[in-house]
Amino acid sequence: MEREPLLLHSLTIFEPLLEACLDAVAPKRVGEIGSETGGTTKLLVDWARRHDATVWTVEPFPAHDLLELEDQAAPLTVVRGRSPEALAEAPECGVWLIDGDHNYWTVRQECQRAAADGSLAILHDVAWPCARRDQYYDPTAIPPEGLHPHTWDAGVVPGDPGTRPVGGMRGDGQFAYAEHEGGEENGVLTAVESVAADRGDLELLVIPVVFGVGLLFPKAAPWADAVRAAAAPYAGSELLATLERNRISLYTRVLELQDEVAALSARHSGLATEYERQAAADAAELAWLRLERARALEANGGAPAAR
Repeated sequence: MEREPLLLHSLTIFEPLLEACLDAVAPKRVGEIGSETGGTTKLLVDWARRHDATVWTVEPFPAHDLLELEDQAAPLTVVRGRSPEALAEAPECGVWLIDGDHNYWTVRQECQRAAADGSLAILHDVAWPCARRDQYYDPTAIPPEGLHPHTWDAGVVPGDPGTRPVGGMRGDGQFAYAEHEGGEENGVLTAVESVAADRGDLELLVIPVVFGVGLLFPKAAPWADAVRAAAAPYAGSELLATLERNRISLYTRVLELQDEVAALSARHSGLATEYERQAAADAAELAWLRLERARALEANGGAPAAR
């Protein structure tokens, strides 16, 4: 039996909400930025097949499952590229799922594109840790003016705007976090809010669980009420926000305990190594003493050496 991950993190958790939003908008084309292993893409493709629509996905490193899905004559086009550059050639999409690089510079441009299409943008990671802190999969793809000082190894924990050398959520070389949380042009939610503020005609709903989902859409869209109704049980829920804080707190404690166990193991390994070194030194010294004793016996004609 397949086990659930220790920490739920995928947009597929929101399948009923995604389908309700797609049904409300009824797009002929759905755009997706960031597919990972293609779990959410599969949901989109299944919906598109039932509604005579197509899916357009941007992914710099498509997974095997995603390419297989494209090869199965699915209504899917996989664009091997990186957002936001790839969006220059993107067709108009009625719904955009945005779950790619989680930083202000990238997400702001993605939201601007969705707003220009008059689309519904469904964004992941609008809650902690990326709400007010940039994350970078490839910092070299971000221009210097859009890049914050960052770390590949230090951890982040709720309530601490800095980073920690031990414990916390961290990229372990897979991605980098900005060294500081908050401030200008930092984080996914900050980017979404900035586009909404600039435009004035957009509405933002936030579902504060599983790292947060944001719905950004034109207030006057003919399907806006249906989207509001779909999100109503979850958007702005203090109960969900409390549960999210609790699960993140528990998970970061697990990470802290894992680090403590690793440090203890390394320490014991170090003690064992030191013991082995001392034992080897003692054995060498004993061998030398035996050799000296043999020489002394030989010098005294085989009799024990005088004390």
